[in-house]
Amino acid sequence: MTTSLPPEDEQTYNNALAALLSSLHQSQTPEEIKKAAQRRTRTPSDMRRYLSRISLPHDSNLHCKNIVHITGTKGKGSTAAICESVLRNRDGLTTGTFTSPHLVDIRERIRIDGKPVSKEVFGQAYWEIRRRFEQWKQGSGRSATSINDLD
Repeated sequence: MTTSLPPEDEQTYNNALAALLSSLHQSQTPEEIKKAAQRRTRTPSDMRRYLSRISLPHDSNLHCKNIVHITGTKGKGSTAAICESVLRNRDGLTTGTFTSPHLVDIRERIRIDGKPVSKEVFGQAYWEIRRRFEQWKQGSGRSATSINDLD
């Protein structure tokens, strides 16, 4: 990631969306696409490493008791929707759901109690996580041109 953060008044939803669709986050060449695809075989360990880098709690004994992680090749979105609905409607729990890819709007990927997050919340979350990755990168002395270089 060769760029630093924009000024705070430019840390908007639209700029977050533009950044997510840029080469910073998207593989551009066949080699980058292949590298990203190979990395996807270890997604849980990647997530633990990324959460650690941005100082978000992820201790499996304390913070991850209430997580349903759905994997496979078919039906993940439907299964997630059913699980989320049961937990929210039958059990009265507050739910958060992350799915990928989205169909129309990127905010569909992140839902709280069945509703996509607002543009404001999405933008704030993107820039906070991006700030934490930039801080980690500076502290680690790492140089990266894209998010795929952060292994």
